[in-house]
Amino acid sequence: MNKQNLFNFTPNSLLNILVDEFKCKPFVAKQLCQWIYEKGIFDFEAMTNLSKELRFKLKDRFYMSLPEVRYKLKSSDGKTIKLKLGLDDDREVESVFMREDKHATICLSSQVGCAQACVFCATGKMGIIRNLQAGEIVAQYLLFRQLLGDKFPNSVRLVFMGMGEPFHNMNQVFKALEIFTHKQGLNIGSRKITVSTSGVTKGIRKLAEEMPQIQLAISLHTTDQSLRYQWVPNQKESVKDILKAARDFQSVTNRKITFEMVLFGGKQMQTARLNKLGKSLQDIRCNLNAIPYNPIPEGPEDFTRPTYEEIEHFKGIMSHWNKEVTVRISRGRDIQAACGQLIISK
Repeated sequence: MNKQNLFNFTPNSLLNILVDEFKCKPFVAKQLCQWIYEKGIFDFEAMTNLSKELRFKLKDRFYMSLPEVRYKLKSSDGKTIKLKLGLDDDREVESVFMREDKHATICLSSQVGCAQACVFCATGKMGIIRNLQAGEIVAQYLLFRQLLGDKFPNSVRLVFMGMGEPFHNMNQVFKALEIFTHKQGLNIGSRKITVSTSGVTKGIRKLAEEMPQIQLAISLHTTDQSLRYQWVPNQKESVKDILKAARDFQSVTNRKITFEMVLFGGKQMQTARLNKLGKSLQDIRCNLNAIPYNPIPEGPEDFTRPTYEEIEHFKGIMSHWNKEVTVRISRGRDIQAACGQLIISK
């Protein structure tokens, strides 16, 4: 039997294996998870409160290894770190750590590449190469925790906003969410985790049904259907379908939704288009996360970063529709770590 990556198994799955196959008492599974997720110990031989026989069985069945750090970049202000990670099959992804005043955020990747081909996103230019396994997603968190050591903050938020469309990799993303939130896993509060989707309605409804406390963000950008098809050409769902799924999510969870809006200078800022956006969202309790466009290599020549006046124009019209707007600070632009800038070059 080929060894399996233990990080791919949820605490409940490990419990079943240890009890049913290894004939252990249930508390042993808790001890194993404490070594891995609380203490960050990935060597079975170091797990001294487990029997020698069990350690041998675990070592024979599983392996634990973190991705190889192929480069590490730090922004000029010291608040953002970007890692290029080498996976077991030699594929690569990028992951980002951002430090704020009172907490930190880890931007997780869920795929190598992305199928959505958003024209303003560098990852979309890669196409889709493969999905990440749950353990490869969780390992991004574990690796930052190991690298930062004592400097790893007590309060960390997780955002599935790195490379990939999370809901095109639903099974593995939901398994990773279980590991992140389980009491015997990393025990991170559900409300500290955000899954961002381009509008995959099946995933939005699954999140509402199975993990309603997880925060939902939808990368909407515009409610002008023809414009959205130009910007997100491989999106199967229409704006109408996406907004219907958002309303359904809210009716089940009673939670606010974040709509992410990449802002460009020019035609997106036309008053009529912005009023259409505000009207389309008027019955949905939501916040708007405005993200000034971060230029990417070989990006569309007619896409420009909005001016201060254009951003204020956007905020003003959304205020008219009683929508709160947060303008995201583009951390890590100098190391190509800001929104839309992650890419693995061939």
